[in-house]
Amino acid sequence: INYCSTSSNSAGVGAVMGFTGSASLAANDLTLTTSGLPASTFGVYLYGPTQDNQPAGNGTLCVAQPFGILGVVLAGTGGTSSLLLDMTSLPGGPVNTGDTLHFQLWYRDRPGGGSGNNLSDGLQATFCD
Repeated sequence: INYCSTSSNSAGVGAVMGFTGSASLAANDLTLTTSGLPASTFGVYLYGPTQDNQPAGNGTLCVAQPFGILGVVLAGTGGTSSLLLDMTSLPGGPVNTGDTLHFQLWYRDRPGGGSGNNLSDGLQATFCD
């Protein structure tokens, strides 16, 4: 479920989270995706158990602190990024059935002016079996 708002960036209307795979712990196939990014820009996926809605950079922080960092990604020339998660070895420990996590991409956007960084909207997932 998407939540929180995205902010316009140098590529257009803003970065939007999505996913492929499922929230099934048994399948362990959840891949975070983000579209609407500036081409060839770096970002980090954040995650945590609680939502937030605070100004940060040129956008809105949608994951409450303290949050974990899942990994650095590089957006392709089409402005998309993705990260396959291993739910058994997240930095904060394994995920259990019934846990709800929130995800967001924080990315560089120097051509966007201001602080030179921005954030996607948020994505919420509740995990099952």
